[in-house]
Amino acid sequence: MPKVKNWYFIKSDQSIVKPADVKGEDDVRLFGRVYNDERFDPLTGEFQNGHRIVTSPIQNINWETGEIKTESGTLYILEGDADECYLKYLTKNGETLQ
Repeated sequence: MPKVKNWYFIKSDQSIVKPADVKGEDDVRLFGRVYNDERFDPLTGEFQNGHRIVTSPIQNINWETGEIKTESGTLYILEGDADECYLKYLTKNGETLQ
């Protein structure tokens, strides 16, 4: 299963979404750097570890396991901390990750 590091949540217009709003808003997507992506192509180097990704809209998120399922059916695992700038944004706005 692909793991996403340095992640945060955005809408398709690239506006930032607070974690508390992920389930309540439409069109929320996961942005980050993906590792262990099954689409990796060793011949072209496409989808190599660390490539940036913006997912299809999030369908479900499990904060306990870090699993995220998108509308396309792909499952991702949040790994490590959220993006540093995202964490600063949350702190500045009195928010937390959960």
